[in-house]
Amino acid sequence: SNLCEPAPGTGRLYVVNLQDATAIKDFDNDLDVERYAEISILIPDTPSPHVDPDGDIRLLLPPGSTEIDNPYDSGSSLPTPYGSYWYQEDY
Repeated sequence: SNLCEPAPGTGRLYVVNLQDATAIKDFDNDLDVERYAEISILIPDTPSPHVDPDGDIRLLLPPGSTEIDNPYDSGSSLPTPYGSYWYQEDY
């Protein structure tokens, strides 16, 4: 075995209720919710959150992701104005 390479395994994206860790997403559209979806056959890189101009939050998954759409629509959104802005005027 080569110690410079990660051991094979399964990369998963978990989507759970933060209060009790119950499943809340149907990844494969079989009318049954799952706690996770397999996204890679190796250790995946960290997904990057992306907020679209419409306020919807999507995750940009690492290359090679398999079972789910990339970008992954989280089903969450930010209320307008999508953040706080400020500026300082110098006189």
